[in-house]
Amino acid sequence: ASLCFYYRGLRESESVGKNFRNILDRLPHMLMPVEIKSLSEVLRGKENPQQFKMIAARTEDFNDKRVLIVEGRDTKSQDCIYAILVDADGSGRVIQEIYYQAPDESYPKYLREAKSALKSILWKTS
Repeated sequence: ASLCFYYRGLRESESVGKNFRNILDRLPHMLMPVEIKSLSEVLRGKENPQQFKMIAARTEDFNDKRVLIVEGRDTKSQDCIYAILVDADGSGRVIQEIYYQAPDESYPKYLREAKSALKSILWKTS
């Protein structure tokens, strides 16, 4: 099991950032298939059923910040994943990922602790 932080190193295009920001600006909700498809660059393969079996994709307020939560299983490794995608600078173009990943047998065992660790994040406010 691992808790990982990932920054892509490059800003997304203006159109990708605007789309991500528009989805985050709506009230918290489960994403519709058309929204998932529109976020393909943001999701980095998680929208592709051949790469990732998505269980849920939703926006929610996480420690007072609206984020995108994606849950599912990587089809290659078969690891279960709970991922948080964060608009790091408010533009929708700087996306950071924080995710818990574990094999099927240990995923539920450590999920509560992983979520507790994630809930301790203090977001930068400026």
